[in-house]
Amino acid sequence: MIAKIQGVQAQATVVEKDLTKTKDIEITVSPAALGQIVSINPYNYSNQKKATDIMKNYLSEIAKEEKRKEEERIKKEQEETQKRAQLLIASYRSNININFADLYQRAGQRFGISPKVLQAVHIVETGADGSTCRGSYAGAMGPMQFMPGTFRAYGIDGNGDGTADICNVEDAIFSAANYLAANNGVSDIREALYHYNHSSAYINKVLELAQSL
Repeated sequence: MIAKIQGVQAQATVVEKDLTKTKDIEITVSPAALGQIVSINPYNYSNQKKATDIMKNYLSEIAKEEKRKEEERIKKEQEETQKRAQLLIASYRSNININFADLYQRAGQRFGISPKVLQAVHIVETGADGSTCRGSYAGAMGPMQFMPGTFRAYGIDGNGDGTADICNVEDAIFSAANYLAANNGVSDIREALYHYNHSSAYINKVLELAQSL
C-alpha cells in the first residue's frame, strides 16, 4: 500500500511539472485542439472549463449555421413550388381552350407522325391529361410521360411561349412527335414507339388504339 501511495505522489509531481509547461497553451476553436487540451492536462479544471465553454460556443455556431441553411433550403423549395403552381394554374386555364384534335394534327404534320398515333400515345400514357406534372414510379413526367433527360434533348416549344415545358400539354405533344420522328417514326412507327417504351405490349396497345380512333 505504501508503494502505491508513493507512486501516486510521484505521478502527481510529474503532473504538476506538466502544468507549468502547458498552462500558456493557446486554445483554438477546434474539436481536435479541444481534445488535445483535455488530454494534455486532464487535472487542470480551469483548462477543462475553458475547453468546455469553447466547445459549447463552437457547437452553437454550427447549429446556427445548419439552421440558417435549412431555412434557406425550405424558402427556396417554397418559392419553386409557388412558381410551379402559378405555371400550372396558367396551363390549366389554357387547357380549357385547347383543341386536342387540332393539336395532334399540327404536331403530326410538322414532324410527319400520324395524329392518331400521337393521340393514342397521349391516351395510353395519361388518359389524355391536359397540362400536368404527374409522374410515374420510373421518373417519367407530364402529359406524355417523358423522362426529364429525354425531354431536355427533344423538348419542343409547342405553344410559342418561348419555353419547352415537360408539364405543358402542347409542348409535350409536339415533343412526342419530334421524338418519334427522330427515331425513324416517319418510316417505321413500331421502331419509334419501341424507343418511347421498350415493350411490345405497349407498342401493340398504342397501334391498336390508333387504328380504332
